[in-house]
Amino acid sequence: MQVIEYFSCDRPEHWLCQIEKSDWGAGKYLHELLRKNKLSEIVGEHSKVLMLTNGDELISFCTYSEKDDIQPTALTPWMGFVYTFPQYRGHHYVGKLFQKVEELAKAENLHDIFISTNHTGLYEKYGCEFYQMMNDIHGEASRVYRKHVESSVNMKEIETEQELRDVLEMCYGILGTENDELYGYDAWHKRFTDGLQPLVFAMKDGKIVSAVLGRAENQESLVIGFTACHEDYRRQGITKNLLYYFEDLARDKGFKYITLGSKEDEFYEKCGYKVIFQVHGQNIFQKVLCSDKP
Repeated sequence: MQVIEYFSCDRPEHWLCQIEKSDWGAGKYLHELLRKNKLSEIVGEHSKVLMLTNGDELISFCTYSEKDDIQPTALTPWMGFVYTFPQYRGHHYVGKLFQKVEELAKAENLHDIFISTNHTGLYEKYGCEFYQMMNDIHGEASRVYRKHVESSVNMKEIETEQELRDVLEMCYGILGTENDELYGYDAWHKRFTDGLQPLVFAMKDGKIVSAVLGRAENQESLVIGFTACHEDYRRQGITKNLLYYFEDLARDKGFKYITLGSKEDEFYEKCGYKVIFQVHGQNIFQKVLCSDKP
């Protein structure tokens, strides 16, 4: 058995016919999108169709793409159209597709993979955890699962004073120190000591490359004071994934809102933040943290 990719394989016509044999409506829909060359219009460019094969037989297939049926959303990437032919079920063959999807995500320095489904108890077998309920493009509620991807990027909370000093050294080198009262070392040290707000950073190649530091306004509202990334590690998805990690910790600590001011509008919009007002020409963004559980 081997996993091959539809768009780069030798016999796409053969595998298209195999996909058509699926007895699942979504499988038929995937077949039509591929036949009409419209998959990228629905789930994004550079989408892949992964197929677990045995000789000429198609055992299982799925997509790996920027988007799926939960749109619009900042969550990405998605594993979709997951299907195993009936005669091959019960052998956990989908696990082989998961392995390939994780390899692709790691190569892109992505931290999580998302799945939209109505199944309960299936994806948990492959290390997925329920994330939240979300509406699909038809307005129907769907269970969204998340699969954590281990990568060479290590994300963690600041645990020692030395880590705090090292993280702030990077942040000050990039952002400067315009407001010592709010963002000077003493202010961050107090937040580190009280432990109320998440202070997180990412390491790669043995050095600190990104940081997201929060300050609590009250028990429900959290402000992002610093977001910084070393210039050599930008546009790799590191800070985006670190921000999601920061949000998870904020949820765990009981915060309901995250607010920040920034001129990097596109980045925060892609991460699910919305402009709520402007101050001195700067957009103020906010994100409501969903805490729905199954």
